[in-house]
Amino acid sequence: MSEYYIKNSRLVETVQDFINEISWHRLVDFTIYRGQSVQGNLLPSIARNSPSTDTTKREINQLKQLNLLGGVLLPNHQMSKLDLMVLGQHHGLKTRLLDWTSSPLVALWFACKDNDSNDGFVYALWVSTMAISVDEIEDPFSVNRTVAFQPKVNNNRVAAQSGWFTLHRFSKSNNCFVPLERQRQTELTTLYEFRIPAVHKAFIVQQLSILGINSRTMYPDLLGLCEFINKDEFHSTN
Repeated sequence: MSEYYIKNSRLVETVQDFINEISWHRLVDFTIYRGQSVQGNLLPSIARNSPSTDTTKREINQLKQLNLLGGVLLPNHQMSKLDLMVLGQHHGLKTRLLDWTSSPLVALWFACKDNDSNDGFVYALWVSTMAISVDEIEDPFSVNRTVAFQPKVNNNRVAAQSGWFTLHRFSKSNNCFVPLERQRQTELTTLYEFRIPAVHKAFIVQQLSILGINSRTMYPDLLGLCEFINKDEFHSTN
C-alpha cells in the first residue's frame, strides 16, 4: 500500500498560473477538481480519522435518523439513500462522499480560502473510467469500487459549487478505506496535484472574489453572506 498515483506537484502563485496549468485538461479528458488545505489524504470525512474502521452500520443509521428527524427540513420524503447522503454532506454530516467540483476556480477558492500558514492544494482527477450516472447507484453502500458522479441538484450549495462527488467504499481486502491517491484505479484515471504556497493564498482569494467566487456565491445562504461580510470580501462604500 505504498504506491502514490499523484503526478508531480505543480506550483501555483496566481489565478493566471493556475488557468495556464489546467487549460489543456478538458481537451484530454473530463476533469473534476478538489481544493483543500492539506496535502493528499483523499478520504471522505467519515473515514479521515480512522480509515480502518468499517462505518457502514453507523452511516446507515445516520441516514435513517436524518430522514426521521429532518422531516420538515427535507425537500421531500421520497429521497434515496444517495440523495440523503448528498444533502447531509453539504450540511456537515460525515459520509463516504468526497466533494469535488467541475469548476477549477471553485476548487482553487477552497484551497486558498483559509488565510493560515498552510499551503493550499488542488487535485485534478480525470474521471473517464470512474464516472457513472447517479441513477446507476442503487445502494451507495454496495458499490465495489470508488466511483465519481454528478449528483441531482437537491440543494443550493451543490448548484453554486458545480458539485461532483467520489463515492468511496470500505475495502474488505485491505480492511480499510483506501485514500484515492493510493488506489490502483487512479493509475488509469490520472490524478494531478497543484500546490499554492501559503504566502500567495490571500491574493488569490482577492482575485477570485473579483471574478465572482467568494463566500457569498459558494454558500448561497445567510451563513455564507455573513462569512462574506466578516472576511470583508466586498468593497464597502460606507
